[in-house]
Amino acid sequence: AADKGHARATTMLADCYRQGKGVEQDTERAIKLYVAAARRGDSTVVANFTPLADQQADVFACRLLSECYSSGAGVAVDKAKAQAYADKAAQAGDPKCLLTMALTHYNNGRRAEAFPYFERGALAGNVQAAYFYGLMLYDGDGTAQDRPKGLNYLQQAAEAGHAAACARLGEIFLNGDGMTQNLAKGFELTRQAAEKGNGRAQW
Repeated sequence: AADKGHARATTMLADCYRQGKGVEQDTERAIKLYVAAARRGDSTVVANFTPLADQQADVFACRLLSECYSSGAGVAVDKAKAQAYADKAAQAGDPKCLLTMALTHYNNGRRAEAFPYFERGALAGNVQAAYFYGLMLYDGDGTAQDRPKGLNYLQQAAEAGHAAACARLGEIFLNGDGMTQNLAKGFELTRQAAEKGNGRAQW
């Protein structure tokens, strides 16, 4: 029924995935299903999760409402509300929202505000957050410069296969910028980044 677009069935299926009833728990799939249900006309989705988000700062509810207000699923598009709910989820430690908030601040030039979000994401093991956290520490961008610590996080991200981290670390080794120059290691890291599609590394 959910596959055929039935709104209430979609909500009930989302309930199953959120609670792990009859299926393996999958919160990401649950959020997508709730958003689909709201878009299909089930007004209970936003109504039921709003008190959880507003009164209890429930991470799942905040994530869901952020998605709904961002895309206009069951409610009018409201980017301010979407960001407020994402921020609330990020404050509660949600990895996806931490990264979303970090990138929002970073891309709008608010580097100092982005830094603590990247830090929390990096400490939680998020590879992309570790890359930005390491980059900002290494360059002293939005925070006090700490090259050894920055290099450590850049290396963690590179070892996890992050293309931009490989490219930046490759440049550092090639140029001997803050460490002993190592052309072989710099070349290898740059090659890895190039093969992953990083344009700067390919150049």
